Amino acid sequence: MEPEPDARLEGLHSARVSSINLVARSDRARSDRGHASAGATQLEFMQLALHDLQTPVAVLDLSMKLLADDLAGAGPEALATLRGAERAVRRIQQYIDHLVTSERTGPLRPRRERVDLVSLLKDLVADYSHHAAVSGVALGLDVSGAQSLVLSGDHTLLCRVFQNLVENSLRHAGKGGRVLVEASVGASLEVRVCNDGPSIPRGDRESIFEKFSGNVAEQGTTGIGLFFCRLAIAAHGGTVTVQDTASWPTCFVVRLPVASA
Repeated sequence: MEPEPDARLEGLHSARVSSINLVARSDRARSDRGHASAGATQLEFMQLALHDLQTPVAVLDLSMKLLADDLAGAGPEALATLRGAERAVRRIQQYIDHLVTSERTGPLRPRRERVDLVSLLKDLVADYSHHAAVSGVALGLDVSGAQSLVLSGDHTLLCRVFQNLVENSLRHAGKGGRVLVEASVGASLEVRVCNDGPSIPRGDRESIFEKFSGNVAEQGTTGIGLFFCRLAIAAHGGTVTVQDTASWPTCFVVRLPVASA
């Protein structure tokens, strides 16, 4: 006999159907407004897409919670993988919520909230530790230069920035490589995300922050991530650059003004 579907999943499915119907109604409405500008149409489409994404992501989140109950006796590695997936889905939910708000108030206008940057970096490295281990990359964290560091900034935007930089470094370090995230404070607040993969040529160190500068086939990325990082950090009054040192061929360096702390 087929198991009864979970009532919560049924409710989420109904919500998704309603969301799809909303998109269909909006499509019909847009067809009646032939004089509407392309910009307004694109904005409306983005609004609908963001709202429609919320339901399937919620289904994923709930499905993994149910799966966690079923895997209560599974080995630690299976549970660690599941917990990592749960955290990733929660981040997606936060990003969608953030974009839904941003499209109303203008792009990349940071919220001002209390952000414990050290805790943010610790959580982020913990989230990626299993992925790094599976990929054969040694992922480390050094916050000895900033044990207690609280900012007035946008937690979600900053989390997305450092997530992008860590993912980029893990991808380019490759199997047997190393990635280090470190934070310190001096004349400015500084976070460095370094990897020992191939060095970025000096002539390309500005262009990599341009939109669509990546190559999906060769690099596995479109280039949107670094473009976003620069926009988000600039919105906080800071800078992000790429450097090299004697120990690290590639270091992404984020500097934020101490006045924002």
